[in-house]
Amino acid sequence: MTITKAEMVAASREVSLALYGRPDAELLVDFEPRESYPYIEIRDGVVHVIVRECGKELPHAIYENIDDIMFMIAETETSSLARSWESEHRVELAEDKERDSRIPLVAKQLQLLNRVSPVWAERLRAIIARPDRYSGITLEQVDAYRVK
Repeated sequence: MTITKAEMVAASREVSLALYGRPDAELLVDFEPRESYPYIEIRDGVVHVIVRECGKELPHAIYENIDDIMFMIAETETSSLARSWESEHRVELAEDKERDSRIPLVAKQLQLLNRVSPVWAERLRAIIARPDRYSGITLEQVDAYRVK
């Protein structure tokens, strides 16, 4: 599948609109090269997520499917938003000393990702269910937590 910059921009605008209510919010991965910051280049219809440090291009991720790269962008963006939300609610979340503090954060991320794409939320749920990704947290715990 050949991916174009126009397709990436359109898909990014959809993610931005779903998360921020406007299509032009700056997402965590963009097209402008910056030192030590991930950016996207499309080479021969394939997306490269690149980081340069000290003028050198580091080994990077390559995506041949637009759904995969957009899932990665949305997962990264919702993770950042969930961390901000958790930080703002840390005192009230800490009142439950029995609960792993990561559970509300992951539940919030799922809630946000579901706004972007229910299919991607299910994809993240499958990742959460794997024991190697969120050590010590189960999908059942995340599902049981109700984000306020």
